[in-house]
Amino acid sequence: MKKILFLCILSSLLVACTPAPPPTLTTIPTPAPTATPDLSSISDSIDAQLIPINEHGNMICIEYIEKSDFPFIPSEISVSQNDVFVEKVSDYEEIDKKKCFEIIDAKYQVDQLVNIEITLKVDDDIEITTQPSSVGTFKLAPFLGWFFGENGIGNRVSVPSKQHRDAYDFAPLSSKEYPNGLGQPVFLPSSGILITKEYGPDDRKDIHNMFFYLPEVGYYLQIGHTNWIYSENEEKIYEPNTIIGNLTNETGWPHVHTTLRIPQNWNRIYYEGELKEHKSFIDIINPHIQLGGEKLPCGFFICSTLPDIFIDKIDSGFFDPNYDATIGEVKKLY
Repeated sequence: MKKILFLCILSSLLVACTPAPPPTLTTIPTPAPTATPDLSSISDSIDAQLIPINEHGNMICIEYIEKSDFPFIPSEISVSQNDVFVEKVSDYEEIDKKKCFEIIDAKYQVDQLVNIEITLKVDDDIEITTQPSSVGTFKLAPFLGWFFGENGIGNRVSVPSKQHRDAYDFAPLSSKEYPNGLGQPVFLPSSGILITKEYGPDDRKDIHNMFFYLPEVGYYLQIGHTNWIYSENEEKIYEPNTIIGNLTNETGWPHVHTTLRIPQNWNRIYYEGELKEHKSFIDIINPHIQLGGEKLPCGFFICSTLPDIFIDKIDSGFFDPNYDATIGEVKKLY
């Protein structure tokens, strides 16, 4: 019995004297570096196309196809034609679940391929740029609405000729409220920035002209014989279908006198007096004459905005250009 008690006491002392094992260290894993996204996977996940969209003219629209493992958003596109850089665009608009970038139509050559590189933001620290890829061939696209809303055009329209080389004149239908069109509201047919208001020769204060820069397409638009209804110093982008003024009777028949012109110097916008000498006239109904490409059904007008009688006259060849006419020509619509 004493022997057993002795062995128990000895065993307890040995256990007590055994050093404790060292503490186990917890290893904190080092974060793995963020993997570089697979560009081929991302490129396969993107469908980018050049698309005509109403008053915007052409836009480059990006749509996602769910194949990529990386979340990303486009932050910028770089656009070129014939291996020549044209512009960078960072602002886009959500249209039909696509991210659509506004390009300036007037900068592009008709019937030439358009290529883009897309800068994609993967996270706060990583941006990647895709390889150049084609979004299609640049074609002319309509962007103008109608000057008189849902109203039609009257029985006279002046077309380009030697005496009226750069312009069309459009008159609205007469109504009880606006006899012969006098006082008829005039709608801005595209987004525009008013850059100058001026009068006719010899400072005639009864001849009114306005020139707008159209930032979504890059052209200049003249609207004449219309009283401006906003304050003199108001500078902003006016939205399509904004009523900008009312027709005057300064010529004897109320009408809009309009020209469309293309810039030659992209480093600045043309201002007072310069547009008078600016000869880059474009026929708004037959733009292919100056710019090339295929004929558009309603020219630079959006067909759905036009009165039916106007579309019928375009279809019949009524507006085919005749710039060699020896005298100014006024054609009767009906």
